[in-house]
Amino acid sequence: MQEWFEVSKPIFFVVVATNLLGYFFFHSTLFLSFFGGLAFTGLGFLVRGIALVVLLAWCGLFAYNFFYSLRSEETTKARVYAGLGLLFTVFLAILTIQAVISVPEAPLLVNISVAELQPVNIFSREGFMSVVNRAGLLTVLLSFGLLALAAYKIWKKEKILPEEIFLFLSAIFMFLLISRGVRFDLQFTVVASIAAGYMIGNYKKYPEVLLLLMIVSLLVTYPIFTRTIPEIFYFAFIVLLPFLVLYKKEEKLTNALILGIFAFQTLFFISNSVQMGQAGGMEISKNWYDALDWLVNNSDSQTIVVTWWDPGHILAGYSYYKQKPFMVMADGAHCGPTDCLVYDHNIRIQDMGRVFATSNETEAINILKNYMGPTQEQCENLKATFGNKIYDNPVKVDPCKPMKKMYLIASADLIGKYYWLSYFGTGTGRNYFQLPITGTRGNSLLYSEGIISLVVNDTSFIPVLNIPEQGIRNRIISRISYMDARGNIVTKDYSSMPNSIPGFLWALPDFGIAGSTGQLIVPYYVIFMSPEIENSLFTKMFFYKGQGLQHFKLVHQNPEVKIFEVIF
Repeated sequence: MQEWFEVSKPIFFVVVATNLLGYFFFHSTLFLSFFGGLAFTGLGFLVRGIALVVLLAWCGLFAYNFFYSLRSEETTKARVYAGLGLLFTVFLAILTIQAVISVPEAPLLVNISVAELQPVNIFSREGFMSVVNRAGLLTVLLSFGLLALAAYKIWKKEKILPEEIFLFLSAIFMFLLISRGVRFDLQFTVVASIAAGYMIGNYKKYPEVLLLLMIVSLLVTYPIFTRTIPEIFYFAFIVLLPFLVLYKKEEKLTNALILGIFAFQTLFFISNSVQMGQAGGMEISKNWYDALDWLVNNSDSQTIVVTWWDPGHILAGYSYYKQKPFMVMADGAHCGPTDCLVYDHNIRIQDMGRVFATSNETEAINILKNYMGPTQEQCENLKATFGNKIYDNPVKVDPCKPMKKMYLIASADLIGKYYWLSYFGTGTGRNYFQLPITGTRGNSLLYSEGIISLVVNDTSFIPVLNIPEQGIRNRIISRISYMDARGNIVTKDYSSMPNSIPGFLWALPDFGIAGSTGQLIVPYYVIFMSPEIENSLFTKMFFYKGQGLQHFKLVHQNPEVKIFEVIF
């Protein structure tokens, strides 16, 4: 136990320093983040209870050793050191208990819609490779290689070091946490990199173990480099060569192979990372910049901007950067019931979803009115809970003061996210189906290999739906809008036809033009909507630009972003 105590001392004091800084400067602690993260993942109370017991036992181990040192040490310096250590263990134990008490009991509703929090089956090939692609093949294998190193040491009757056990258990715990959401591979990568570095650092001491792990890393890449017969023979030679070296027990050649395979795998991972980085970025488009600039020029601190929560930080941050900050209805902060007393994030996303998904304009306006400012009762509750802290905000506004203006954004990215808007807003998730053109057959234009066909009938399109798996064959979609060669928008109603199916097809060239039939413009994409989606406020705002709406005035638009002023 004394050895474990000495080995863990650096980690202990790093944890102490981190919590001291967080507690006094940021009003948060490492344990609060840890248990908050467990709640964030949706892990049950049993897991959090086990974590609490382990952490308290860890504090107890240090408390016992510091107390023992306090009684047994003879020098004043050593006794002061032990006394401070004992106080720090009590401090950490208190912070641990506080964290367990104060964290949310359950994750926020929005978590089920966050892509990086979707469950990952890490024990399937696809799930495991998704982790490998992010962390690196060699990093993952070498971190798990600590188990092989432990087995080798048992065989050789060598002592397994405490740091090896710690690194292996940490890597395993973080790896399992990825099953609760792919975003946790960031934490796993840190631990796995340290563990892999430890293994590489011992390549001269345990070359056989390292070389075997390198061989395994090559075998995993087999499907990538063996597509022809010569490649298979070449690959087999490369894999067999390390076994020959192990048989001959040539130390220099063994070390050279380890470093050679290590260099190859490192360069291979870097190459993949560069390609992934160049494939797509997180930057926003020029259309969004134009919309943001318009908002900045037409807003102030008493303006609130409403849209789905995803771009909330971009909206608030950009306006603050331009020194003309405005308010947003919601962002990615995901504030819980204890942080957002008036309307927490669960309420906000349901309200936003309802506004976009409902067909009732009056209902939407009544919801949005709630965000123009708190009631007198809500304001008193804010002051009673937070005191003068409510005035300590970057925008320097009085939260109890009502807003003067509200803008609502309907943007193209919400087409793909509409399922979650409708799910949170109505309880039923519905999708827009956006299909690209894939070819032609006779006088028909095929979209997504014929799921939807546009039959060219002189000067009109007849939309046909085919989903054989659902028993839908050659059904005519009841309504369609398209554009003729003169630029006129035409809407046709086929609901009276005996084989029609309820729905609406948006076949206007808003998302690209694939060509022309001579009489009609051929869109690159068509979008199928169920009747519920067609009648939603989002459809009326984005696709019809607010036509027919009384309380939403279109004030700025581009192909990607439509901004409406809300008229109460």
